[in-house]
Amino acid sequence: MSTEPQTLQEKLQAALAAKGPDYRPRTHLLNADGSPKYTNRLILESSPYLLQHAHNPVNWHAWKAETFAEARRLNRPIFLSIGYSTCHWCHVMEEESFDNEQVAEVLNRHFIAIKVDREQLPDVDSIYMQAVMAMQGHGGWPLNVFLTPEGEPFYGGTYFPRPHFIQLLKQIGDLWQKRRKDLLEQAAAIRQHLQQRNQSEQQNARLDAGVVQRAVRQAHGAWDELQGGFGQAPKFPHEVLLQFLLNSAWAMENPDDNRAAAPALHSLRHMAAGGIFDQIGGGWHRYATDSAWLIPHFEKMLYNQAQMALALTDALALEANPWLADVLTRTLEYTLREMQREDGLFYSATDADSEGEEGKFFVWRYDELQAALGDRFAQAQKLYDIQPGGNWEGVIIPALRAPANELAEQQQRPLPALLADKQRIDAQLYPLRQQRIPPATDHKMITAWNAMLLQAFARAGARLQRPDWLNVAERGLDRLWALQYSPGAGLRRIHLQGEAAIPAILDDHVQLMQAMLELHRYRPDPRWLERSTTLAEALQAFADPQGGFFMDRPQNDGTPAISRVKEGPDGALPSGNAAALLALTDLYHATGDSRWKTQAEATLAAFSEEIRAQPMLFPGLLLGRQRLKGYDSRPVVLAAGGKLRLEIHRIGPRQGEIRLHLPAGWHINAPQPGVEGLIGLELHAVDGTTLQIHWPQAQQQPTGFSSQPLALYSGETRLPFSWQANPPYLALQLKLQACDLKQCLPPEQWQLLLPAWAGDDPAEAP
Repeated sequence: MSTEPQTLQEKLQAALAAKGPDYRPRTHLLNADGSPKYTNRLILESSPYLLQHAHNPVNWHAWKAETFAEARRLNRPIFLSIGYSTCHWCHVMEEESFDNEQVAEVLNRHFIAIKVDREQLPDVDSIYMQAVMAMQGHGGWPLNVFLTPEGEPFYGGTYFPRPHFIQLLKQIGDLWQKRRKDLLEQAAAIRQHLQQRNQSEQQNARLDAGVVQRAVRQAHGAWDELQGGFGQAPKFPHEVLLQFLLNSAWAMENPDDNRAAAPALHSLRHMAAGGIFDQIGGGWHRYATDSAWLIPHFEKMLYNQAQMALALTDALALEANPWLADVLTRTLEYTLREMQREDGLFYSATDADSEGEEGKFFVWRYDELQAALGDRFAQAQKLYDIQPGGNWEGVIIPALRAPANELAEQQQRPLPALLADKQRIDAQLYPLRQQRIPPATDHKMITAWNAMLLQAFARAGARLQRPDWLNVAERGLDRLWALQYSPGAGLRRIHLQGEAAIPAILDDHVQLMQAMLELHRYRPDPRWLERSTTLAEALQAFADPQGGFFMDRPQNDGTPAISRVKEGPDGALPSGNAAALLALTDLYHATGDSRWKTQAEATLAAFSEEIRAQPMLFPGLLLGRQRLKGYDSRPVVLAAGGKLRLEIHRIGPRQGEIRLHLPAGWHINAPQPGVEGLIGLELHAVDGTTLQIHWPQAQQQPTGFSSQPLALYSGETRLPFSWQANPPYLALQLKLQACDLKQCLPPEQWQLLLPAWAGDDPAEAP
């Protein structure tokens, strides 16, 4: 079937031979000696997803400039198929169609076929996903798109059953020969739609507090108040929205903003109780196929672990819930145990399938649980939804009968005792499950996803006082920089089989910036600022000169780009522009360099009109807006251009403390500076709670411009305070002015979060 030149055939055979004698080709089309009947160009690639298709009879090409040149030379349309290695329906279509000789015969005769790993080239995926969404109203993976030789889409969809797919291939092949003009006109219309969607017009609508309030109201409207989450099945975690709502709950720009946390906290509790959280082994599956979070799509993505850990960390500041703290701990421990490489970095995903069945590794039979748990079986039934007939297709997905707090109340038991029982049951089942054949692991290391997880380790380590987690972040970020960045080549996106590959896109740059700047808060070190500044300067190649925002990739690499992607709305991950806004804001606060503030403000302004029209679609940018305005819920805040380090501590049931750290030569003015015209330090609770502040004795320093000495604080200063009311957490407003011997910086106002008390005073329980 193949008409490859001999030189290419020799390369393919050499690549196959290099796999070694233990290599098992992924195909049912084998020669009598067990060798694969077909080997195509994908054998030369490193992507696990592409390699899964290396022995299809389809004459696959990779996404390269020469592939499009070949399509133009032969004047053939392109069939583009996009997926990823742990995608269940990608596997189904591979087995049904791409590993089928009848399908391959039609596809090879009429088309140039290209396979793309969306995790390697997410910007390519984004372009064609937009196109299919415009054509079909929905999208997903595998994403299958028909293109002109110039890369412009004219038809597309997702999974096609084999009979329909064969018919579609023949029909489009025939149309290309007989009615090509119609297809080209359709491609031109889609191109125009995408260009309008991604137009680079500067927009400067005012984003006031009312926009945040409308986003919160829209989230409340979409919230499933019974089972948590937003919208109907299938249900996705929407982690960026959760983080925005958790931040909005205490960033009180409006009187009713404190209601914002309800959908987020309620959703996290119900997700943590369901099957979407792996109760036995820890970690999160990608989404739930039902409304109750019971039935997951069983693959596990690194970016879900990272984002859920960040959301849980932020939730713990508002609700000192030991169960959610345990879920956070088990999420991060899962990544260390099952997704970490020897060098401290992390693999990208694990599959949904094992032994050819989705979820087989994770589910249990009723009699199997009886035998495994013995005397603890009855106890397990009180915690888990264990029924003789199973809770999904005759088997059991471990899921709590209700959120753990509710279960403890129903059973009139202390929550710690219930959690201890659960831990013993899980510890008994986990080693038995490990004896099964596990799902495959995608061993790609992706820069952006690793950075997201390392950021989560840093923030969670600071919140829960886990220096070992901060060590994970520090080791990982040093390793990531050493492997993926070089002054000549810049940043790379993928690391696989010992090699850095694929130029990094916007997401890689800004997520790595965020992670390094997050760690810098808790473990200050010049290298994090230097490296973040290097990446920020590299971002200029991604900036749209007219619009103020960033594109996903800096320039065309010889492959078609029907539209440079401008991402504002968040999806499964934060949009690149939202992540850029957060990273640039953090860099500005850490360095005081106004360039980064100006660029952050321009990025937000570029999307302002779209945000005003549909605010709930832009939680990442709205979260960035809050940070830009000085609302920060993290345990350490950097102010005064990074010269002032503020630590926020809850030291007792109704006691807090702010610790101020200033370098030599710098000070902040005391509450009563004693010199006219200077701004004194102020601290109060935003909700009106009366604080009893124990102001430390100020230092008195003579000045050359006043007869009165200046009252100031320098070095390390502690501001302890207490109160009589009993809110679970406090939003604090801090006003200050930092000065050295020559200048005073402009006055600053920060809104900080004093977290919920995690001690043992029953009166302080959430």
